[in-house]
Amino acid sequence: MNFSAVVEVTSVFPGTLGGCIFWGIADGKKRSSPFKVGYKVGIRNPSVGELWEVQGQVRPYDQYNKQVVVHSAKFQGLPTDNHIVRFLGVHPKFRGFGFGKKAAIKLVEDIGVDELVKLLNNGDWKAISDARINESKAQRICEEWHDLKEEAELATFLSENKLDPDLSRHIIKLCKFDTVARLKRNPYALVALSSSNPKTLRTIATVAKAQKIKSDDDRALIGCVEFALYKELHSGHTITELYVVTESIQTCLDMIGSKTTPEIAIKVALAAKVICILEENETIYLQPISLAYIEQSVEDALISLHKTPIEDDWLLTHRQLPARIEQYSIEHERRYGWGLVAKQCEAVEMALTNRVSLLSGYGGTGKTA
Repeated sequence: MNFSAVVEVTSVFPGTLGGCIFWGIADGKKRSSPFKVGYKVGIRNPSVGELWEVQGQVRPYDQYNKQVVVHSAKFQGLPTDNHIVRFLGVHPKFRGFGFGKKAAIKLVEDIGVDELVKLLNNGDWKAISDARINESKAQRICEEWHDLKEEAELATFLSENKLDPDLSRHIIKLCKFDTVARLKRNPYALVALSSSNPKTLRTIATVAKAQKIKSDDDRALIGCVEFALYKELHSGHTITELYVVTESIQTCLDMIGSKTTPEIAIKVALAAKVICILEENETIYLQPISLAYIEQSVEDALISLHKTPIEDDWLLTHRQLPARIEQYSIEHERRYGWGLVAKQCEAVEMALTNRVSLLSGYGGTGKTA
């Protein structure tokens, strides 16, 4: 039997490998029921007090209850009615700083439901603090309310535009303010967080068109360049030859219906400092600027670490190391029947006298030993 209803979450039990089991009261019901959310559903775990629109399949659970296997779910957003008392009193976001159920009840009694929702939406913590609650608590309540409000609006935006709901977790980490407004200004910003599936790019392009962003707009061109490079990244390539990227960009431009050439799209992306160029041995490579920055930072850190000398231990100097390693090899051979060969002894010495070492070799050459 199919299930579709708005559910108020009453308890949550996270799964070991993702997903969860939660109990909730469906709209119009008096008793709570269990809901099973697999990790593939792609939503964050609900929190106590939240309202979720749930679709799923009902199946037997025990002699008293039936369980709903959730196929899809959407955070309904923040309460605007008397449910706000329960929401503020039990939701984990509003716990841990001296604000509980009794304080929530008192806050609603002093200010009123409609006025409190208005103040929370406006972030007017000073007005809330007038209701005999200290300023730090009022400010924290407004901050947590704002984060949940942003998440709810984002979830609605992604759902309406048939985008992966799992994106919301990544977006919220990066963008805390005016999230939906910023995505509407440039839906192609989602390319960096999405999969490299062509269907994803088409969906993003559809969202962009709804926002009156044409396929020849700079934002669309940059999105195609980024999509092509991130597709290579998903295959393990942090940097890609120009001719390979050019072909991939052309495919992306065709998908979104753009008549612009890949060469122009690359120039636009370079001008916006989204990508960078590397020329080596008469070959031109393209790379996302974010990856270039990460690789450069790692390289600088490794060089600095490598240049930092290791001080002699007062019990053992560098000159004494070869003899000690040889002694260890002899003892190991006596105890286990085999010792280290010369190259392995050199590898041990290298690791003990350098802050950064690289040990390479084919399988079976003795690296693990």
